[in-house]
Parts: sequence; C-alpha cells; structure tokens
Amino acid sequence: MVRILLAVFSLHSVINAIVLISTTKPYRNFVLRIPIRQGQQVTVSTATRVSFH
Repeated sequence: MVRILLAVFSLHSVINAIVLISTTKPYRNFVLRIPIRQGQQVTVSTATRVSFH
C-alpha cells in the first residue's frame, strides 16, 4: 500500500503538467512551437523584479 501511495504522489505533478499542456490551447501551442533538434540546447530564462516600498 505504501509503494502505491508513493508512486501516486511522485507522479502527481507530472500528470498535472501533461493534463495542463494537453487541455489548454496556450500551453499546447507554446510546447509545440519549440523546435527540438539533436544537439541543440534549450535555455529558459526567467527574469524577476521584486521591489519593496
């Protein structure tokens, strides 16, 4: 029983991501337009500006 729960909990976020990408058009379009070629590196950059007043 513990192994089944561990398997379910470990796959939970992966399943959520697959469902999100497959059911929402903006995410699906984003994933499908990224060209993946052999030997090509894909870098993702996130810029965050946080200011406290």
